[in-house]
Amino acid sequence: MADDKSTSWAPTAKVGVGVLAGAITLLAIRIIQHYARVDVSAETSSALTSVLTFVIQYMTPERK
Repeated sequence: MADDKSTSWAPTAKVGVGVLAGAITLLAIRIIQHYARVDVSAETSSALTSVLTFVIQYMTPERK
């Protein structure tokens, strides 16, 4: 039985902002490390990226 709905491979809004949040967080941490001469561990960077991505994705409404 064929499904009438076609599959969309486009990412949802939540996925899109999640990717963007992760990239911006990574760049911000690198800039802070370079200019402020602060050493941020990989674990801290990963945790910060995960938390910020979750918060931004949570605040993003679903598209219909």
